[in-house]
Parts: sequence; structure tokens; C-alpha cells
Amino acid sequence: MERWGRSVEFAIYRVRGGTRVTLAPEVDRAFWKSCGEEIGPVQSFPSFGQAFRRVSGGIPPCLAGEGGEGVKQWERVAHSLHRRLEGRVLIWDELGGGESDDEEESLRQGVQWLVLTGRATLLPGVEATGAALRRRCNRCGAGADRILTGPCARCGGECAWCDRCVILGRNRACMPLVLVEPSGSRSGEQKVELRLPVLSLAQQDAAAKCLHWLERKEEKLLVWAVTGSGKTEMMFPAIRQVLEQGGRVLWASPRREVVTGVAQRMRRAFPGTEVAEVHGETGEIRENRRLTVATVQQTLRYYRRFRLAVVDEADAFPLQEDPRWLNGIRRSLIDGGQQVYLTATPPSSWKRRARRGKMASVTVPARFHGQPLPVPKGFRIWGLWRKLERGASIPRLESFLKGVSAEKGQAFLFVPRIADTNLVLDWVVDRMPGLKPAIGLATGRHEQRRDTIQDFMAGELQILVTTTILERGVTVPRCHVLVVGADHPVFDRATLIQVAGRVGRDPASPRGEVWFLSTVWTEAQTGAIREIRSLNRYAGEWGYLSVERGAPGS
Repeated sequence: MERWGRSVEFAIYRVRGGTRVTLAPEVDRAFWKSCGEEIGPVQSFPSFGQAFRRVSGGIPPCLAGEGGEGVKQWERVAHSLHRRLEGRVLIWDELGGGESDDEEESLRQGVQWLVLTGRATLLPGVEATGAALRRRCNRCGAGADRILTGPCARCGGECAWCDRCVILGRNRACMPLVLVEPSGSRSGEQKVELRLPVLSLAQQDAAAKCLHWLERKEEKLLVWAVTGSGKTEMMFPAIRQVLEQGGRVLWASPRREVVTGVAQRMRRAFPGTEVAEVHGETGEIRENRRLTVATVQQTLRYYRRFRLAVVDEADAFPLQEDPRWLNGIRRSLIDGGQQVYLTATPPSSWKRRARRGKMASVTVPARFHGQPLPVPKGFRIWGLWRKLERGASIPRLESFLKGVSAEKGQAFLFVPRIADTNLVLDWVVDRMPGLKPAIGLATGRHEQRRDTIQDFMAGELQILVTTTILERGVTVPRCHVLVVGADHPVFDRATLIQVAGRVGRDPASPRGEVWFLSTVWTEAQTGAIREIRSLNRYAGEWGYLSVERGAPGS
């Protein structure tokens, strides 16, 4: 058998009336011998998927008896692997095999011993047998539309792999996906230090309701919290309760910047608790820490590990476009684990489920500083795009920019398409040349995007022309927002609420302007304004609005 990095063989054999697959036949032979059984003839395959499809029959478990020195060595290796990898879903390349043949053989034997002793499960990375429409990725759950095929250097034949989760490493049909069971040992109840900032009344009420939900052991909770409400801090008491009971907590977010920011806040709030920060630029996936903050994609690498999972920005990309990403979060939970969905813009289907009592919910209609949400103003401008292209006067846009400049504030100019950023930038520079040194643009294709955003956050730029890539998670003092082309389909109700939510987040500058410029008035615009007004009304009725009350958060 050659090295796993090049050509690999897998084997099947019969025992107790069923067929099993193995990474190391010598391990299975010794295991079943200690149980008083002899295994049948061994047949080899170049692909794990090909071998796995021949597995059949439920084989009764066996408690292995005393073995020789070889068995003891396999148990030592398996025990070390289990301690390091427990509660994970990993492709073979992520197991950390050695460079030498001996190290690779030891890894195979250790993993196979974990499988035989019930501490791990092996699956083909991709189910590729039968009809093409039935192909499925066992890591991310993608269907046939994301499964690609082609020549494979590992198995030497035509092989299938998943294109959807390839960012985590190529998951192939010919190689095993290893699901390592959690250790099952919990640290007993213990005090967890929490440095909780002073919470607003709205945050206090929400935190208490979250604790009550946790005690009821219901599966899911929707926390509908307006932008800038301090939703991260209001979850801290529930997180502490789970940690004090010996459980583990996962905080998942679609965006890496949010993961980094939340991890920093977690470390400050829980100074005695180690926090793992897991995204594409960190190597903390193997860290066995009780509190983990990870991108949604990285949650695919966890297995039955967490007592509580909090999904931040639960309606954002990629979760909104493909809810199957939530499969990784569900699989990461222990039996009876609970999920919290945090969002400022829940989909209508979630609201209906909450109203009908099919999902527990908590609504937080006020920001932590007690000031109402800025209500957008809509302006219809005939021939808006034609005027921009011709460099013609647009009094509303000029008035907005002059107002921002006069008060030395800052402003986002949101546009629907990447191509529109240069159009608007050129219009501003042409009509108001004094703003040329103070304006920049940031899009998903802009190579200096991060530097430009940092300059804007630092106050070195006054105006930032951007797309919806900055609709979430940005806080700038004395900030205002203008949406150019608010009638474009990309600006749905949720997006318009999110971009409006960039304004008034700073307690020192809780007010600001939000303008929608469009040729026609759309349901998305009216819906966004109606929802913001409704939330402000609820906040007033529930006693959450006060110019004096304030609390740290974001």
C-alpha cells in the first residue's frame, strides 16, 4: 500500500454476517480475534466510496478483550487522536498525519481503532454511487448541482468532489470523512467570571427572556433585535449559564470581521475562559476550548460538540441564499442542544412561525442608548441615472452632501451595482470638486477595499461610495446614509433596513439622516420605513426610549 497522499487502497471484509470497511485490515483482524471472531477474505479498492458502497448488515458491537502490545499501541494512538480531535468532522488531510510511511500507518491504525471502539465514524466524503441526481456531500449537505467529477490523482480514476465547501479543503468520494465523537466528559459545574457592561432596560428584559428559554430547553429561539441594540452583550448571561453547567458554546457568524470582533469582546467579557477564534486565517480548529467563535463555513468541521449555538446575522449571506449552511450548525450540537438566531431583519417566514407559536421569540425594538431609530426619507427623482451619466444637477443629492460637509459628518452613498460606484464618484467630483480629497469607493472587486474602509473608519475620508457589502456591522460616528437607486431590486426591505441601521449607532451621535433616492416608489422602501416606525412605536410603548438611559454595546 502506497502513501495516502498519492495512491491508497481500502479494504472490506465479512464478519458476523455483515460487511465492514477498514483503513487497516491488521487492526480489524486483531480486534475481532479478541472478540473470538475470524474475519473473512479481505478485498481491496482504490476508492473509499467504492469500498463503502459494499458495506451491509448491522454488525453487533463487540467489547474487545485484552490484546498484545500492538493493540495497546493502537489504543494509545487512538486515545491521543480522540483527545485532540473529539467533536470534529474532518477530511483525511486535516487529521495531521506525518511525513513518513510509519507515521501515516500509525494514523490509519489509530483512526480505525477509534471506529471499531465506537469513537469515530467513517463516511465517503461524497456519496457518488447510483444516479447522478442522488450525489451528495457528506460534509456540507450539497446536492448534485454542486458535485463535480473528473480524473483524480488519488484514486487513479473518475472521482467526484464537492465544489460548495471546497474552501475548507477538497472533499472527495474516494477519501473518508472522519466524524469523531465528543469525549462525553464534561467539566463539572463551576463559576464563570462575566464582566458584563451596564445593560439598558431593553437588553435586561431580552437577557432574562433568553435565560428563561434556555431553562425551558426549547430547540430554537429567534431574537429580533434592531441594529445597534447591543445583541451580543444581551446573550452573555445565557452563555455564562451554559458554561457554568459544563457545556460548550458556539457563536457563528457569516463574516470573518464579525468573528474577530466578537471573539475580542468575548475575551474581555469572560476573562477566565479561553475563546477559540476560528476562520480561514486562524489555525484554531483543533483547539478544545469551551467557547468558540467561528464563521458559518467553519462550523461544518464540528460534530455533536456544543450545548448552545448562537447564529449571528442569521439572515445574511450565505445563509439567506442557501439555508443548508445551517446543517453544519445543527450537526455541531449535542443531543438536546439549542439554537439562537440573532437578526435585525428576520425573514417573513420566521416572523409567521413566531406569531403562530412554532418558534420562541424575543423582540428588542430599541437601541442600547435609548434613542429611536432614524426614519428614512424618500425622494423621487425622475431620470436619476440619466442625470448621473450626464453630470446634470441633482439638487437633493447636492443638498445631502453639503449638509454632511457643513456639520463635518460622514456619509455612505450606497449604490446597487459595482459599476455604479465610479458613476456616482465621478458625478460628485465633477459637481462638487471640493469633496474630491474626501471621497473614496469600496466594492467587492476593489483591491484597496480594506485600506479605504479603514481610512473612512478613521475619519480620513468623509464620503464612501459603496455597494451592499457594507450594509452590516459598521459603526461610524456622525454618520449619514443616502441610497442612490433605492428602487433597484437589490435593495429589498431587509437591505434597506440594514443600511439605514448604519446611522445613529454611536451614543454621542444618536441621530442622523437616511435618504432614499429613486425614480419610483417601491414596496421595499415603504415596507422598510413602516417597519422602522413600528419598532420605534413599540420601543416607546414598552418604555425603552429615553434620552438619559444608556448602556455600552453595539
